[in-house]
Amino acid sequence: MGNRRLCWFLGVFIMVLMLLFPVNIVFASGYCRIAASYDPAKALPGVDITQEIILGYLSPENPAEFHNYDFVCDNVVFFDVASNTILAEGKDMLIATMNYIYTMAFDANVEDMNFTIGNGCAVLEWTIVGTHIGEFAGFPPTGKPISVPMVGVYELDKNFPHRITNARVYMMTNILMEQLAH
Repeated sequence: MGNRRLCWFLGVFIMVLMLLFPVNIVFASGYCRIAASYDPAKALPGVDITQEIILGYLSPENPAEFHNYDFVCDNVVFFDVASNTILAEGKDMLIATMNYIYTMAFDANVEDMNFTIGNGCAVLEWTIVGTHIGEFAGFPPTGKPISVPMVGVYELDKNFPHRITNARVYMMTNILMEQLAH
């Protein structure tokens, strides 16, 4: 057999195998893996859906709230990478934590929001700006202004309806502590 015939034969053979034994190629996190079965209901949501969910989370219907928690799973986990601690586990704890940070420990809001969105994940960076009005990390209220840069990596649930299932937050605690101490 010549090289041309061999290539043609191998190509047809591979196509027949693929028809007999369906295999899907799934691209994830910069590498390629072969999945024996592909379930679109459990696939990562696309960029458009991810953007819709992230923007929905960041745009509450009630301006007195900081986020729209309808876009968060009931069992969501927010993890602070810098301190290696869980900030919130579950939607109720997340709501309480956000309320504490933005209204009880600080009179604060978010400024300078930037984000990058991919399939089923988003990276957000923002600055918490405000005044220290309540006890935080052993510091009594100081009345001092704060400006703390933050980064968060948000992941969406693969199952429909897609919601934020976890976030790894990078809080620049050293900057905050320096501002409160001086």
